[in-house]
Amino acid sequence: MEDFGPLVSAEWLADNLDAVKLFDSRSYLDGRSAPDAFVEGHLPGAVFVSLDDDLSAPPSQPGGRHPFPTPAAFATAMGRLGYAGAKPAVIYDDVG
Repeated sequence: MEDFGPLVSAEWLADNLDAVKLFDSRSYLDGRSAPDAFVEGHLPGAVFVSLDDDLSAPPSQPGGRHPFPTPAAFATAMGRLGYAGAKPAVIYDDVG
């Protein structure tokens, strides 16, 4: 696998799908259920990860709605989801 930055293209992901761990982090502000959307369809091998519960600290000012969690909280959440860091993680959504 060649070097990559913090953002990867769909083409890069298709070429490296077996070399990464996928996390679907869909989150909607309009009331739709992200876990239901995951069940309806997701990239092969992806695991659902909650933006609110797993990838964010509690909302705060000036941190906003989804501030970064502490490194320890992030590591705990990712471990709970079965991620040990052996492969690069790709976290995606369907909103942009």
